[in-house]
Amino acid sequence: MIVGVEDPLEEAKVEIEGSWVVVKTTNYSPIEVIHGLRSARGIKEVRVPLDPPYTEIRVRAYESGLTWERTFKTDIVLHLSIAVKDALSMFRELESYGVVSV
Repeated sequence: MIVGVEDPLEEAKVEIEGSWVVVKTTNYSPIEVIHGLRSARGIKEVRVPLDPPYTEIRVRAYESGLTWERTFKTDIVLHLSIAVKDALSMFRELESYGVVSV
């Protein structure tokens, strides 16, 4: 702990909204969110697309020349259900063109 500098990620929240990972903080420190092969930067709220194969979300905050990092994990069942839904959707689309059949 450094006197006078608070952890900007102390009250960080990670939420899944549809097909997005949303990270919200209560302060105005720059944050970076890394999920799978995607990353995004912002202040207070950052969104990155949900990537089903990856269960780890890394959040970094930068304040007073220092870097904080936290890692959040998501439930594998969430990712499997998204992958199955996407696979079925792709199958139906290809089936409508006659590319695949049952």
